[in-house]
Formats: sequence, structure tokens, C-alpha cells
Amino acid sequence: MIRNQYRRSGGLGLAGQDHMATKAETPKAPTRAILLADRSEAHVLLARHLSRDCGIATDHITGPIDPRDMTRFSNVSMLIATPASLGRIDPGVSLRLLRQIKVVLLVSRARLLEAADFAPWADGFLFHDDGVRRFCTAVNLALQAHALCPDYIGPGFTLDDARVEKLSEMSLAELKVLDRLAEGDPNLEIAQRLSQEEREVKYLVRSILTKLHFNNRTEAGVFALRFRNALQARQRAN
Repeated sequence: MIRNQYRRSGGLGLAGQDHMATKAETPKAPTRAILLADRSEAHVLLARHLSRDCGIATDHITGPIDPRDMTRFSNVSMLIATPASLGRIDPGVSLRLLRQIKVVLLVSRARLLEAADFAPWADGFLFHDDGVRRFCTAVNLALQAHALCPDYIGPGFTLDDARVEKLSEMSLAELKVLDRLAEGDPNLEIAQRLSQEEREVKYLVRSILTKLHFNNRTEAGVFALRFRNALQARQRAN
């Protein structure tokens, strides 16, 4: 489940007028971010908005990130990236980025499932369905490990809810195979029950795992069992 995360810092640690004066005299370094996304009009506008209106110096890159050149991240506070862009990063680079800076996912409701593989370790989420007007607030909250969710998602919205919505985009053959996965049937038995070739069933299972972002058929079967009413309703509708 995507939930708001809340983390608060402790006290100042030092006290006294001298300390406060020193802090007041020390200029605050500007926040810097890297936007890792394609050059769509929406992403170009986002980078411009972050720099101009949010006071966050933003470099817009499309990748790939060279694992030999990590110096570009030395003074960066966070990486804002679409799931597709993160998926193209070398795993070793991803691990180093996780340790070094905040990683914020740029997602939408329609493509929320694409964030499934990255959601557990993301520091925050930006939902670009809301447009740029809320991004300044969202980015600052993400820097503090908050996840600002739009009202239509809310704290009770889960990735499984997104999967249920995704059922409407699946073929009847995929829905029938998914329904059999709820019973734990192996491919050969599914093929016999549905009068299909085993290789067709294998292809459909792979398609189901890809579309619903599951790691294996067991996860898909558990989902199908939990939401069987919705699954069977969708089969009847098809």
C-alpha cells in the first residue's frame, strides 16, 4: 500500500545566541534536483516550473546514467524519475543513488502499477495528474520523506486496487487463465480445462504477470483469489 510516510528531525542540537547567529549568517545552499524523464512537453514544463517557481535548480536528463560518472549527483538533493526511466538504470547505479540522495517517483493514476517494483524504496511520490500547481509543496514534502497523494488515491488506495482497474484492459483469455491461477492450477491443467495448447497458456501467464506487475504466478493467484468477484464480473462483461 502506498501510504504517507512521516519523519521528523530532532532538536537543533546546539543552542544559544552565538550558534543562532552563525546559522543566520551561513547562506543556505540551493536545493538541486535531477529530473530523469523523457523530453515530453509535460516533463519540460515540470523542470521549468521546479527551477522557476519552486526554487529548485533542476537538470533534465533522459539518460542513460554512466556508472563511471557519479559526480553529477554530488550536490543533488533528489532524483525525480519516472518508473520507466528508473528501470533503464544500471542496478549498481540505482543502489548508489539510493544511498546518496532522495529518490522520488513521478507517476500517474493511470500508470500507477509501473511504480510497483520501485514503491517499497521510494522516498516520495509526485502525481502529475494534479498539474504543476502542487509540485512545490509535493517536492518539499518528498524531501522530508512524505508521499503526497491526490484525493482520488488517498491513504487507502493500494496497488491491488490499481490491478483491479487494469482488469478492464485484459483479454477474456487472460482473465480465464488468471481465474485458474486462483485455484493454483499448473499450466497443463489450465490448458486442458480451457481447451488450449500449453504453450498458449504459458504465453498468457507471462502476459498477466507483465500487465499486472507480479513477480510470479503465486502472487497473481493470491490476487485473483482475493478479488475473484471482480475478476469473474469482468469475465462476464467481456
